[in-house]
Amino acid sequence: MSEEHEEVSSHLRDLRNQAGLGLREVARELGVIHTRILHWEKTGRVPKSEHALKLAELYNVGADAIMGLPKAAPVIAPNSKLAKLFAEASRLPGQQQRRIADLLEDIVAAQKMKAQDKEAAGVSS
Repeated sequence: MSEEHEEVSSHLRDLRNQAGLGLREVARELGVIHTRILHWEKTGRVPKSEHALKLAELYNVGADAIMGLPKAAPVIAPNSKLAKLFAEASRLPGQQQRRIADLLEDIVAAQKMKAQDKEAAGVSS
């Protein structure tokens, strides 16, 4: 079994255990025999989309979790200070929005240069 399949199989088993469900219980909910669930967990084979969606619902996770994909991190946390400021800034007149964008560009560029300088200093040491 490939390393990728081992990760998915372990992940499917972990998700089922975290949901507190047994093989037979999941199989009954999906309308398949319990050995099918066991097969998915042991081989790392991803179930058909209709089964993957039902598993996601049973395990209370997204379909991406069933597929073994990493959960995408939000770029900006929805209720963060930054998100609130962006929402407020979006209501400002265009000229003020451009000034904010310019300021942010300067901050980001300075941060990138700082990171590159650190990296270059680490390489030359």
